[in-house]
Amino acid sequence: MKFHNFDGHDIDDNGLMQLLKSNGVNYVLLKVAVNPADENGNTYGGGNPMLANALKTAQAAQANGLNVNIQFLYSDFHTSKIVQKLPKSCPITKGETKLAAKVADYTAQSLATLKAVGVLPVWCIACLACAGFAGS
Repeated sequence: MKFHNFDGHDIDDNGLMQLLKSNGVNYVLLKVAVNPADENGNTYGGGNPMLANALKTAQAAQANGLNVNIQFLYSDFHTSKIVQKLPKSCPITKGETKLAAKVADYTAQSLATLKAVGVLPVWCIACLACAGFAGS
């Protein structure tokens, strides 16, 4: 992904965060999907919401004095009030009790990864689906 300043010049992640901060932004929201790519590594067209990408962006944000909010989607792609599918790496039947353990493990591993590189976000669990969490 490329970013440009108001003059049209390319800027890196740090430049973007500086631009945001200088224009009154104090928080960045980063969404993290479980595995937002197909078997060939191509993302689904909604950006690149992988944990590794969020880590890099969060570090740039914090280095530039911005607060970070990380939203875990618990899906492979963006969720909505009516669509929330189980990640393809979670081949379990809807409603199965193993889902809670998988969600807990994924959350703990993700938070440990963030903490290990010094990213201390305000985070939230994204469950926008009214009919069920993580496709359940």
